[in-house]
Amino acid sequence: LQKNESGYQKAGDIYFSKKNYDKAFEAYYAGNNFAGLKKYADQLASEGKTPEAEQMYGKVADAYINKDNKPAVGKLAEEQIAKSNYGLAATLYDKIGEDVKASKYKAYN
Repeated sequence: LQKNESGYQKAGDIYFSKKNYDKAFEAYYAGNNFAGLKKYADQLASEGKTPEAEQMYGKVADAYINKDNKPAVGKLAEEQIAKSNYGLAATLYDKIGEDVKASKYKAYN
């Protein structure tokens, strides 16, 4: 596979389909594939690895912020609210400067 974003995405998808999640993460991260990183975080959450999943969601949010895509971080926060994960939602809102929403969901936590 080529060492460019699409090559890393393909490699990540292959590893992910084979349930080799650590290698999938490495490929997605090397290729700046935010959707792949989010998929990895979702997988961690589904396995009950909440601290690891929250850390990964934070990395995804930071990557989006570095690409000046704060609305994507807001969407991540909304997804966490739907899962009743208010603490992570508050953290994500903090990252994008949404202080009122961050305070609101800190209170729910």
